Amino acid sequence: MNNLRKNLHRTYMKFIVNIRKPLKILKNHRTKYSLKLSHVTLYSAGNAGDTALSTAIRDLFNLNFEKISWKLKKVTARVNDKYIQDLNSTDGVVIGGGGLFLPDANKNDISNWEFACSENQYDEIKKPIILFAIGYNDFRGQKRSNLFESNVKKLVEKSSFFGLRNNGSVREIQSFLDDDKLRKKVVYQPCPTMVARYIYPDIPPKKTTGNVAFNVALDRLTLRLGDKAELILDQIAKAMYKISQKGYKVYFATHMYPEISFLKYLKKYPFPYEFCDISTWDMKKIMRFYNDMDIVIGMRGHGIWIPFGVNCQIISLGNQNKTKWFLEDIDALDWYIDITSNPNTLCEQIIDKFTEIHELNDVETNKRLVEAQKKLWNITCQNMKTIQKILS
Repeated sequence: MNNLRKNLHRTYMKFIVNIRKPLKILKNHRTKYSLKLSHVTLYSAGNAGDTALSTAIRDLFNLNFEKISWKLKKVTARVNDKYIQDLNSTDGVVIGGGGLFLPDANKNDISNWEFACSENQYDEIKKPIILFAIGYNDFRGQKRSNLFESNVKKLVEKSSFFGLRNNGSVREIQSFLDDDKLRKKVVYQPCPTMVARYIYPDIPPKKTTGNVAFNVALDRLTLRLGDKAELILDQIAKAMYKISQKGYKVYFATHMYPEISFLKYLKKYPFPYEFCDISTWDMKKIMRFYNDMDIVIGMRGHGIWIPFGVNCQIISLGNQNKTKWFLEDIDALDWYIDITSNPNTLCEQIIDKFTEIHELNDVETNKRLVEAQKKLWNITCQNMKTIQKILS
């Protein structure tokens, strides 16, 4: 155990040195322009992931410009003349991040995704549009409409920067663009929560704690889990119990308050665990929580991306493409479990994966994580240089 901790500390200290170098360079090359920017986003509390990513995007931009005054605009609000006037009163419009390309979260017949802005209204926006770290979030079985494709194609044409949070989303959007020039505008921009330690270098050093956190996603249950919801959730609860039996302290964290209903599944397996409703926490408190975990096993996208961003090991309990695409991007599909495939053995799959990546290959897992995070940070820095030129 002492040798393991020494290796972890050595890996972490090397990571801190590597962080400080690009941060220093980034700050030395920030523009001297003061800007007023609109941020079209999901910024209100109620979903831990949305709160965290909205804050992280603004903090990332703040690292790259001398001074920014932000005007927050709710992405799901009605887009009318006043809304457009507010956008045009600033120097640029940042849209994102999040899985906004989803037809049912803000159901409408204007765009068929969360930002209900018509093609004609895009033309009324006179300032540069920066689409940043958005995901194509359709669940398996959902089909995109012609309205969605037409609206997004117009947005690609209108945007000065069009960045999606994984290469799977890039491929999906490029697939219905019929012009090479437009396809080339669609680029890969990871969610800033995935590189949290670079944006927030004051996060406390990572330590081995023996803490393991689980999160679940209970909205759109039929789309996520089909007719196997009861079985799958029971299997997750059983895995939590078995990991507790190994001597770990288990946490159950809710990113949205309705997920509290999962507690009924835990009653079947009486064991000590700690329940944390993080749905209303701010970004720094969420990061501190996940920083205290050795590994997080979760269904939520940001339930694995934020832990990854603070150097916490992860196992994705996949139920849609977004988490699988992320793991493809960092060459870590072995950290993924498809929870709808062989659900009868899901508990055993979780325990086997936990044993493999955390107990048997702990040091190697940490090394892979740090290297992958550095890759995502380098991509982000290059994209921010492009955005600096657009807004300067």
